[in-house]
Amino acid sequence: MTGGKERKHILIVDDGVTDLALICERLSSHYEPSVSNRVEDALRLLENTNPYYFVLTDLVMPEQDQNGIDLIRAMRTKPYPVPVIAMSASATPKTIHTATKEGAILLVDKDELKTAQTKEGLQKILAEMEKEVELYHREYADRQKEHQRANYDHLGHAYTDRNILENLGTVIRGNLHRAIDRGYRFGGDEFVVVLPETSAAGALEVAKNIVQQYDSLRSKFTYTRYKSLTPTPVSLETFEQYRPYGSLSVGIAETPSRKEITRERLVEMADIAMYHAKREGKASQPPHSCIKLYEPHLRHPPGREELRE
Repeated sequence: MTGGKERKHILIVDDGVTDLALICERLSSHYEPSVSNRVEDALRLLENTNPYYFVLTDLVMPEQDQNGIDLIRAMRTKPYPVPVIAMSASATPKTIHTATKEGAILLVDKDELKTAQTKEGLQKILAEMEKEVELYHREYADRQKEHQRANYDHLGHAYTDRNILENLGTVIRGNLHRAIDRGYRFGGDEFVVVLPETSAAGALEVAKNIVQQYDSLRSKFTYTRYKSLTPTPVSLETFEQYRPYGSLSVGIAETPSRKEITRERLVEMADIAMYHAKREGKASQPPHSCIKLYEPHLRHPPGREELRE
């Protein structure tokens, strides 16, 4: 979990400030912890669109109106998967049974976590936690894939990735009105549209038409994706809208006037603009299609070798 890798964010919840600080210190060498000593504050932190790797919560919180069971129960309605590990030094068998029933994936002895005298002892506890958390996330991912395949089967094979790309190609061809205009499949799910003797403003109008028609296709095929692992009935808030058609990201680059550049450089400029369009579109909830014009100050996408003019 260490060794230069980016540490995963976790949330620790405990009404005892001293215990909270000690447990946070113990886990900080393996994870990037956030802390909360109130359940209501923890729930506000969990509104983040980038959820935690897991939540570690005390079950018994005598100084509060809410306890760990209330937190676990409230998290069942969240539209994203965050496993909960419960910890306690004084929970009754009934409380432990309730925590497990409500969705806790593991119960950790709080005193052992606080007082493990050796590195090996702490590592053993953390290894058990990590094993259960990884299993939870793997099972969730597998269930999501199964549900998506079931929806594709229900909708029919007309909405597989291949046919989505074919439909996008049809939309692109329908917006190339001159004999000199060309559209090409660039590999994977990328296309290149070449519009000779066209300004950036003109290319923008073509791009807007393509995006509008593509998004019209998206709006016709919307289905719900179940987001909870719990088999019991839950509220409609646990469903989110999911489209088999992903959002469209478009980058536009124009040949600078009175300046010769290579074809590779022009494609690279459009690629940079597309990268920023994708980032902007995916930053919203839900993600939306986006168009971006190339500008010299835009940074290069990570992992792509930069070409020189």
